[in-house]
Amino acid sequence: MKILSLNVAHGMLEAKLFAYISQHATTTDVFCFQETDPAIRDQITERLSDTFMSYHATKQNDDAEYFVSTYVRKELAVLETQTPLEAIAGAGNALSITLSEEGKSITISNVHGAPYPGHKLDTPERLAQSHGLLQFAETRPETHVFIGDFNLLPETESVQVFSKQGFDDLIKRFNIPTTRNAVAWDRFPDNKQLYADYAFVRGDGDITYDFSVDEDVVSDHLPLRLELGWHGVEEAVMHASMKVTQQA
Repeated sequence: MKILSLNVAHGMLEAKLFAYISQHATTTDVFCFQETDPAIRDQITERLSDTFMSYHATKQNDDAEYFVSTYVRKELAVLETQTPLEAIAGAGNALSITLSEEGKSITISNVHGAPYPGHKLDTPERLAQSHGLLQFAETRPETHVFIGDFNLLPETESVQVFSKQGFDDLIKRFNIPTTRNAVAWDRFPDNKQLYADYAFVRGDGDITYDFSVDEDVVSDHLPLRLELGWHGVEEAVMHASMKVTQQA
């Protein structure tokens, strides 16, 4: 199963974004997009509607409105959908979709974490957000993926708590140098942050995965690509194809 996650930044680089989505539409099973306000969401849905089912979740906080969209290839069986952060005040948004493939169940949670304050450090709301996601995962016995724009830096407890609960932090494991690019750094030259996006995976011993961060500049975030497989442990191969060129 191939998953692609990207904060599309409300389509700020619209032409490049659509070209990138079209390029990967034939090889991706699940797209997880964040910041899909209605205008850009409708345009993406129109381009993917022939081969993908679309699912959307919107949440309104006092300081921000969160739009997340997940697109699932029609051949996949969708078992249920949930929004685990809906009732947590001050938290961001998450859209969780449970799928079945090759006799295995997997829940993919598309996450857009609280963006404020802009320092991306721990706050009570961000800690509640992470704990809320993990509490939801504890109710799900199947393989679980949290992926998206968490608006957090790696040193925060809000990130590290995922590893403490048995999730594999793929950004850390594969030594990813950044999930941002010059578009973000040029906008905020006095607050150059290298991270915001993460993929956390927890599964049984049969799970294998390939993880990469693309260098394509189609937003102010870089795309995350995760390929999951289920094989015998003796056949498992974990491989990172890191393709980011860090920009000064």
